[in-house]
Amino acid sequence: MADLGPSTHSAREGASGMSCTSNAASELESGIAASLSVLLLDEPVLSVRVLDTHRRDHRFARVRTGDQRELFVKAFHASAAAGFEAEASAYQQLAGRDLSPRLLRIDWSMRLLVMEARGSTRLRDLSARPLRAKLEAVPTLYADLLDLRSVRPSRDYRARLAHHVRSLAGVPQLHDLPSEKVIADLVDAMAEIPVHGDFQPSNILVDDETLVIDFESFGLGVPAVDVARVAYNPTIDLSAPERSALAAEMLDRVRAKTGVQTSALQFAAACCYWAITCAGYFSTVAADDPSAARSSDVALLSRRPLDLAAELWNEGH
Repeated sequence: MADLGPSTHSAREGASGMSCTSNAASELESGIAASLSVLLLDEPVLSVRVLDTHRRDHRFARVRTGDQRELFVKAFHASAAAGFEAEASAYQQLAGRDLSPRLLRIDWSMRLLVMEARGSTRLRDLSARPLRAKLEAVPTLYADLLDLRSVRPSRDYRARLAHHVRSLAGVPQLHDLPSEKVIADLVDAMAEIPVHGDFQPSNILVDDETLVIDFESFGLGVPAVDVARVAYNPTIDLSAPERSALAAEMLDRVRAKTGVQTSALQFAAACCYWAITCAGYFSTVAADDPSAARSSDVALLSRRPLDLAAELWNEGH
């Protein structure tokens, strides 16, 4: 398979629609087609369409086969091998549970995942009544993932937070949040269990059934951060009471499934942690890639999470 090129933006906080160069896309199309011709045996590959993304450590493609099946392919750069292994493990454990698209093939040497294509509408694409209808399934969907097993080491929340605080130096919204030490101390003290790690509106499919995708961040972590990542994500338009109610229901499901309890103070800190790491990540994306800076999603996610987290934190302080 063609190499994916230099790896950048390796800390995932969500996807948006940037495009790779036409030459890189062409190389990847050829590489994926060649790999799939081996993986799918007698089934010919009719077309490969590389999807636009700002990511450089992996690529996505939609594939049409000779029997008119639509497949979704994810190819990982060598530097993202840990993410590939985590995602493959999660999909293998989810086999037959209809919580995610079905994994069809794994190429361990080429770091390639082949899955069935199960629609393209994400939770973030919805608004008003359709959004609220689909949100009803989200707490149960998240709780159903919490029995997966992972041997991936826990995240270094303190180091990651420090990195993104530095990347946001001079951003005025940081003054409305608690100190880096307060956030890190509270998050570090919270119980860790195997979590999705990037449970957010772009990773929830809602065409027919509600399904979750993108498990490259799967591993030990704090579930409250995942809850904040979806409930306080500005890509879905909810009122403050709706965000609070969604978070409360998700945390209740986490407690019922795992016994992990989260206080209001702990959740506010988890939300601040997510907001800073999200804003820091997308600020870096915008600085590194001029085309990304023009994306409305990148602009939104590089600042608005800080406002939402500050509102939540200062509500109780």
